[in-house]
Amino acid sequence: MRRLMLIAAVALLGTSGCGDQPDSSSNTASNPVSINAPHAYKSDLENTVVLAVRRGASKDELRRQIGLVANRHGLDDWESVEESFVAIGVGLRAAEANDELAESIATLVSGGDTVRRQLVLDAYGR
Repeated sequence: MRRLMLIAAVALLGTSGCGDQPDSSSNTASNPVSINAPHAYKSDLENTVVLAVRRGASKDELRRQIGLVANRHGLDDWESVEESFVAIGVGLRAAEANDELAESIATLVSGGDTVRRQLVLDAYGR
């Protein structure tokens, strides 16, 4: 329990922007193997997408929330992890997003990468 609390505290500090020093572990943080609990990361990301879609969050807010979830799970570059895009698509499906919104979000989060966009849409069910 203490370890979990310490991890949570470190995660909060990491997202607060307090440190300007580069993190020496960031070179491996985007590696999918380095995700400590991949199932928990995907589940948290799916739930974040569901909540954001259901409350009508802006696309910028959704992107910010995705980044926060990734940071809490030790990922500096969520865009380099395929599981991120799959989880976003699953979250869109669970939120019962319409096709237009799903396509729009897939385009936004993929940054123009057609493979990433398709990962979102395939997981969404389109």
